[in-house]
Amino acid sequence: MIACTISQLEQRAKQRGYTLAEVRGCVMRESGDAVIVDETHERYPRESRYGPNRPAAAGAPGDELKKMLSGIGMSDYDGCQCSSRAAMMNFWGADGCEKRMSTIVGWLREEAKNRGLPFFAPAARLLVKRAIARARKTTLK
Repeated sequence: MIACTISQLEQRAKQRGYTLAEVRGCVMRESGDAVIVDETHERYPRESRYGPNRPAAAGAPGDELKKMLSGIGMSDYDGCQCSSRAAMMNFWGADGCEKRMSTIVGWLREEAKNRGLPFFAPAARLLVKRAIARARKTTLK
């Protein structure tokens, strides 16, 4: 489940080539502009409707972080929450990720523990800051 605003869901849908009306079925709860979205629902826009080889949307900090982690050999595995957390970071955007830095670093800590890897919070924070900076740079192009 993902907590976001309806405008963030609409933005995600547009990035992936859908309209809000097409993805609205994945909304489980709604209170004002706040929604709870089931990212496993068939209507959730997990991938681009134009195919998996379409480039990531500009300014997506979660996608940037995933690219950086894959560059050092870290990739998704069955049962991990990496993709849904990257999608949440993309929903938040660069500014939202900065505000939620401790949450994101906590996710990295949790995943390091799940993988039996050492964790150093300052390095994780630096990695997230770099992903945010890359997302902003991509947005400006």
